[in-house]
Amino acid sequence: MEAFRIDRITIGKNCSPNLLKNLQVGEYVLCSKPIPDFFEKNISVSAIVGCSGSGKTSLLDILFRVVNNLGFVVAAKSVKRRAAHHMYYIPGLYASIEYHLGEVRCVLSCCGDYLTLQIGDERFYLPSGTLMDMVDSEIPEGYTRCDTKEQQTRIEIASKVFYTIVTNYSVQSFNSQDYAGDKSTEFADGGTIGVESDGIWMDSLFDKNDGYLVPITLNPYKKHGVFDMTVETELTKGRLSALLIQSKSKGREFLEGYQLGEINYTYNSTIVGEKILKYVPESEKKGMKIRLTISSERAMEFYGKYKDRPHCFFHVILDAYKIDLPGEGPVHDACIYLAYKTLAIAGKYPSYAKYEKLGSPWYLFQDADKSQIELLYQLVGQTQKDKSHITTKITQTLLFIRKFKDYKYDDKRLLSFDNKTYANILGEERQQSGSVEHLMEILPPPFYDYEISFVKRIGVVQGIPVYGDKMIPLCGMSSGERQFLYMMSTLVYHIMNIKSVPTTREHYRNINLVLDEIELCFHPEYQRKLVDSLIRTIQRLKLNTFCSFNILMTTHSPFVLSDIPQSNILYMQDGHKAEVTMPESFAANVNNLLLHSFFLENGFMGEFAKKKIISLVDYLTKGSHKKDWNEEKVRNVVSTIGEPLLKEQLEELINEMERQ
Repeated sequence: MEAFRIDRITIGKNCSPNLLKNLQVGEYVLCSKPIPDFFEKNISVSAIVGCSGSGKTSLLDILFRVVNNLGFVVAAKSVKRRAAHHMYYIPGLYASIEYHLGEVRCVLSCCGDYLTLQIGDERFYLPSGTLMDMVDSEIPEGYTRCDTKEQQTRIEIASKVFYTIVTNYSVQSFNSQDYAGDKSTEFADGGTIGVESDGIWMDSLFDKNDGYLVPITLNPYKKHGVFDMTVETELTKGRLSALLIQSKSKGREFLEGYQLGEINYTYNSTIVGEKILKYVPESEKKGMKIRLTISSERAMEFYGKYKDRPHCFFHVILDAYKIDLPGEGPVHDACIYLAYKTLAIAGKYPSYAKYEKLGSPWYLFQDADKSQIELLYQLVGQTQKDKSHITTKITQTLLFIRKFKDYKYDDKRLLSFDNKTYANILGEERQQSGSVEHLMEILPPPFYDYEISFVKRIGVVQGIPVYGDKMIPLCGMSSGERQFLYMMSTLVYHIMNIKSVPTTREHYRNINLVLDEIELCFHPEYQRKLVDSLIRTIQRLKLNTFCSFNILMTTHSPFVLSDIPQSNILYMQDGHKAEVTMPESFAANVNNLLLHSFFLENGFMGEFAKKKIISLVDYLTKGSHKKDWNEEKVRNVVSTIGEPLLKEQLEELINEMERQ
């Protein structure tokens, strides 16, 4: 595995002014003097700092646009992404990203109507497919044209570029309407006609569902600039469970000061039916009065007595998995979910494109002809060979059916069983491995709701943490604690999914983590530990054994900055690189960092306090502002001042005035 780092972003002079905002043309250096393994092996950390409005987010937007155009050219233009949002190519973008893979210098450039990729001495030309590109544009000298319609070409390109995972929990971030002026371009199927489109490229980066083919994802999920925290919380519970179980089994704390208390899994009888009903064709919706919150058994009534139709898709899929349909209850629903998920995968992911003709999960209970039966058996065979994130839920469901088919549910256990009960029934599977990947595969299927509770550390006895008995639910944690859990579990979830994609498909092993406004919601103590927590999590899960990481942060926190060497910090001011000499940042005093690194030209005293002190000094030395001050008020204000030297100097001025 080669070390990966991003060195600089360069904006070309031909770049459309609409894309720049206040940014200026030129180089923006993120890493000037790399120190090998300074953080950990295969991990590089950089930061962008500056006052609000300095251009930090605008520079990241340039990075995202370049990656978006790469994704369009390499993946979206060449691969049918049936369940993904239509992608758009952004014209008028002239910018490049210079990065290193080990000792090899690489440059990814967007040159208006085409992209180029330089890997050492090799140079590749990647056409966008616009009319201008196909007819008028000449391939630059020394570059070889790449045919991205060939999967092997896409695999080779993916292995030499990087996947970008972005997080920004600010309510102002990723509002797609802010990017409507980018004048995205879409293309006809032939790839030769470019037309202006009302589509917004930012939206397509949320609705992807392409098996990590397009190399960027934005978090949290937003629809037209709005994100649903209820949905985000439910996603986090599933992502977090395996991480918490593993940490507890290793005697570690995933969240400092807390340990996993318990996880309760509750059977939700409505989920399977709700999922299937999402696939109702528009032609069948008219006249159908369906409540979306219904049981799966209720959903199946639309198909008649499916149990007596052995050749319907549902039964063929179960036969292919070698499963006998049980009676009512969770295992019965598990069989319906298994068949639904199998067809959903066939209709969603590019690597399963050959099964598209099988149709939608809505037709799960229609009869299959001979050719469809053959395809269904092939589909099931492929899902069982597929060990990537795509089939994790199928793996969970198959294990659930096998282990719980003979489990006797009483009234209480029908709806719920705790973590201990579930682990005991799993038996040897629970003990096989402590890896997060394995734990994710043996969690309950998606038709169980998760309720996670923590216990708080109350002391340490002979070096061993001691925890209280009170269970604290996830919703009872502070906003900063939950923010840490959401962010870390999201990052790990995506990294593990990317890592799971086999080398026979388009796969990425260089990962660019962009943490925009990383300190949001975090107490200064959390800010102080953020960089270390992120690095240690990557290291503890051995993620840097399989992938190389470039971590790029924007921040206003001096605590974050004190963990990063000066050579890895880009200082921005008024839309360009700040032309100032900064003191060393690594292990620096946070007050000095506040004063120098964040351009606090007026110091770091609150503005109200500053004005109050200036008025007081003028009164004591010049006799001005007499209407605002009297002896009692002067004494009261000075007594509240927390800076000892300032307080002492003011008291001396008071004494001088009294002696006069």
